[in-house]
Amino acid sequence: MHSRSDDRDDRDDRGYRNDSRDVQDDRQPAKRRRDDGYDDRGYNNNNNNSNNSNNNNTNNSNNSNNNSNNNNSNNNNNNNYPPRNNNNTYNNNSINNNNNNNNNNLPNNNNNNNNNNNNPPRNNNNTYNNNNVNNNNNNNNNPPRSNNNNNNNNNNNHNNNNNNNNNNNNPPRNNNNNKDKSARVLSSEISEMKKRQDVIGVLALYTKNASQMNAIHLSNIYGVLARGVRRADDVARLQHDPNFSKLFDDTIDELKKNPEKFDIRQIATITHSLGRMKISDKRFTNEIVNNHQRIAQEGEPQALSNIVWAFAKFGYKADALFNAVAAQHRRIAEAGEVQNLSNVAWAFATLGCKAEPLFASIAGQHERIIESGNVQAMSNICWAFAKLNSKVEAGGTLFKAVAGEHRQIVRVSAGSGNVQAISNIVWAFAKFGYKDEGLFEAVAAEHVQVARSGDVQHLSNILWAFATIGHIDKAEALLEAVAGQYKRIVGSGNVLAMSIIAWSLAKLGYNNSTQAEGLFEAVAGEHERIVGGGDVQAMSNTCWAFATVGHKAEALFGAVAAEYKRIAETGDVQHLSNICWAFATVGVGVGVEADALFEAVAGEMERLVRDGKPQELTTIMWSFAIAGKLDEDEGKGKVLTEKLWTWACDARPRRKKNWWTQM
Repeated sequence: MHSRSDDRDDRDDRGYRNDSRDVQDDRQPAKRRRDDGYDDRGYNNNNNNSNNSNNNNTNNSNNSNNNSNNNNSNNNNNNNYPPRNNNNTYNNNSINNNNNNNNNNLPNNNNNNNNNNNNPPRNNNNTYNNNNVNNNNNNNNNPPRSNNNNNNNNNNNHNNNNNNNNNNNNPPRNNNNNKDKSARVLSSEISEMKKRQDVIGVLALYTKNASQMNAIHLSNIYGVLARGVRRADDVARLQHDPNFSKLFDDTIDELKKNPEKFDIRQIATITHSLGRMKISDKRFTNEIVNNHQRIAQEGEPQALSNIVWAFAKFGYKADALFNAVAAQHRRIAEAGEVQNLSNVAWAFATLGCKAEPLFASIAGQHERIIESGNVQAMSNICWAFAKLNSKVEAGGTLFKAVAGEHRQIVRVSAGSGNVQAISNIVWAFAKFGYKDEGLFEAVAAEHVQVARSGDVQHLSNILWAFATIGHIDKAEALLEAVAGQYKRIVGSGNVLAMSIIAWSLAKLGYNNSTQAEGLFEAVAGEHERIVGGGDVQAMSNTCWAFATVGHKAEALFGAVAAEYKRIAETGDVQHLSNICWAFATVGVGVGVEADALFEAVAGEMERLVRDGKPQELTTIMWSFAIAGKLDEDEGKGKVLTEKLWTWACDARPRRKKNWWTQM
């Protein structure tokens, strides 16, 4: 997430930002549509329906006649949604109203045919003094609207109020309803607060008017919060805000008692907003899971993608929900947009939820995925397939189709500085085992932009992919450019990424250039951070890389050896194998006494024998032999090696016979 471009901190007394300036982060500014075509609720904005409304001035004539009655006639034909009615308070006998209606508000004309689509209802709240109105409303399917009022006033004679309401299918709406007026005003105020990113204001509005809020209001309020609360400290502050606590508690309570009041889109909007802020509560997620069947069956692909995406952000693997969504794989794949497919695949892969029919259906849409030109979606989908190690037959077809677009993918990504998309795709191809020379060469050709724009994690993923595929042809410029970023790499504090970059350069045999030497020296200087802040994998990668290039960094190896207990107890067999090999390879020349390390590894003999792979076990035996740990008659190293050798000669049933001959 990017930081603000200046040092100003425009916060109110509770610490929230209420300024209208666009803050640069992983989301788009408030007044711009998101590049992926989705608004702040996660819904598509690519298809905009233009509503062209004319400004109509409605003049309600007040004719004063003694002993005369005037009737008003309205003919309203409304489709799909109930009409909107004017909310006017009349206190005088003589009235001239000019009503300007824009966008979705219908004009009020005398004797008008109003055909309205997709507009929420408005109710009429009219208070008349000494006026009687005759309304003749003929309605099909929808409640009546009274827009044309011809008011005749007489001090002696009053006009009778004759209402002839012919309503089909839908009950009439009450004409005197202050709550409906409040609902409309509340929606308008929430919309304005969303534009201003007014977090405090919208929370105060909810607290004051909680009893009048409906599900639409709630979902829109969460949209305001997701837009205005972005930084981790803002999220923490929000969670301690009593107004937010009331909003969240009320939402959970309503979902529990009356879930049918929320349609699936509103549930998806609330869930998606919480996912963006990474605010998770077991009470909330439990209510979503409790409604998983309804959500899966009634939810549109976009709503389903938003919900599972949010759960992945929460880190909450809800099997019932994900299984129900996966069961809708055909509908999701065929009706969902490419961005929806990307979000679904990413969510399932992030949580490790395997769903082969779902991924087969997504892969079957490879032509549409490619035609969309959505590079980020393509990279996320490929990443998800590789992450789950999906074996669906259509997976190969998907990767082949993506590889065919490598020029556009790399050109668009590099041109926009989206190194993450490049990183995801090449990592996915390497993990999936699909080697495409054209893709890797195209990435290498963009070495300048990649090295300068990519963050350290992305650079480590790209180099890992090149090293895993074994692609070195035409890649020297890329390796040199990344190595040249060693100050930034070391300064990032990302110990694992640092170790992977060193491992990749060593694996590719690229260590003789000035930039590569500078990188290894810089990494060696971070030995305290590597040992103190890194896990066993980072120490394993780093030691293996330094041993491979022949860099005897005494301080580094000494710091690692001092962590022998943690290494032996928490490292997996591969990590222990690599560390033992590295110490045996650099030898005693580094001046490191590693006896305690080898002794601790030998103490894990039962686990090594049980979990180790042939390559790992033979490497451990070799390392103990080279390090001279077999010369001790009573040493654990000799006992371990004897056990491993006996185990190998026995050719245990769980291994192939003569497996050591295949090494």
